[in-house]
Amino acid sequence: RGGQRAPQPPARLDGITDLDVEGLRRVGRPGDAATAGRHLPSLARLHGWGFAVDVAAVRAQDLSVDGPMLGQNLRLRPSFPRLRGCVAGEGEAPLELLLAAAACAASTDLCGVPVEALRGDASPTELDFCNKRTDRCLKYRPMPQGGHLGAVGARLLALLVSGNCVLTTLNLCNNRIDTKGAGAIGKALRVNRILTSLDVGYNGLTEEAALGIVRVERQRNKLTSLGLGHCSIGPTGAAEIAEYVSGSGVLKTLN
Repeated sequence: RGGQRAPQPPARLDGITDLDVEGLRRVGRPGDAATAGRHLPSLARLHGWGFAVDVAAVRAQDLSVDGPMLGQNLRLRPSFPRLRGCVAGEGEAPLELLLAAAACAASTDLCGVPVEALRGDASPTELDFCNKRTDRCLKYRPMPQGGHLGAVGARLLALLVSGNCVLTTLNLCNNRIDTKGAGAIGKALRVNRILTSLDVGYNGLTEEAALGIVRVERQRNKLTSLGLGHCSIGPTGAAEIAEYVSGSGVLKTLN
């Protein structure tokens, strides 16, 4: 009483012009940035960490050459010069904001991820990024043989998978996604209720990274197939996975 009234949310989705990306991460919903790009027609700006992203500028950019190219050292952090050109603020915008901006508004592929396809109504039901089993070909293969997503590509992909209501199969075998990429995929699984097949094998994942996905899936219980090939899993981790398998009435295949 006597103070300022709290800001009221817009009555309609088409009245929303700004989105707090940092706030979405704080409440465990970073993938909502991708969903916003599809469902908020008047969205103009993304905010977070003291920066603002011009959504229209991101849409207008050809970002297909902005990330690491095939054959580059994926351990190096990509600079994303075109994407950064859409950001206002002092200093260097965090990678979390850049990836959220791409997931929200990119109209081209980035880091090998078919951003617009995954965000739209025509999303594929199956994605095969596998660089190991060349005899396996799913319905949609966005990257040439020999290309790798890397950790940054996996983190971008995770934002899109979070809110995707079509994708059922995701093969990330041998893509150098490392621990951070696997962690992002695990967080996406917490929100996604559609994906039924996931392969993160041959990525050199630690036991903790592999178990992170397993622990999410024990609660989610939607996967019928899970690939953990060549993950560094010891006796303790194997026992935990065995417990998950025995308690799941859904899982049919574990590699």
